[in-house]
Amino acid sequence: MRLWFYVAWNAGCSVRIECFRIAVAGVCTMGTQSLLNAFVSQYYPAHVRSTGVGLANGVGRLGGMVGPTLGGALLGMKAPIFMCFVAFALPGVIASLAVLCVRKKKRDIAVAGQEAETLFT
Repeated sequence: MRLWFYVAWNAGCSVRIECFRIAVAGVCTMGTQSLLNAFVSQYYPAHVRSTGVGLANGVGRLGGMVGPTLGGALLGMKAPIFMCFVAFALPGVIASLAVLCVRKKKRDIAVAGQEAETLFT
């Protein structure tokens, strides 16, 4: 890891900027995944909440398998780099729009308390 930072720091300015952008993208991706877990969990009743969040994570992991395959296929077809970036940015934009379209669920505190009581009785 130190070697990577050393190489990035001693490289040209544009390489340092790109390394910084990649690091920020990775941090934001991990943070977004954690926030989506909390967001998704409010839409499931307490007795199936872990199953619902697990299903949402499982669907999200499909992108982890399809992404590298798509990248390899695009590079194998000698697609322009810009098209590769668009192909990977488009699902993120679609997901962002989908999350914005979801209405916030208003939960009553009493209902949440009753769900918790039924779990422990």
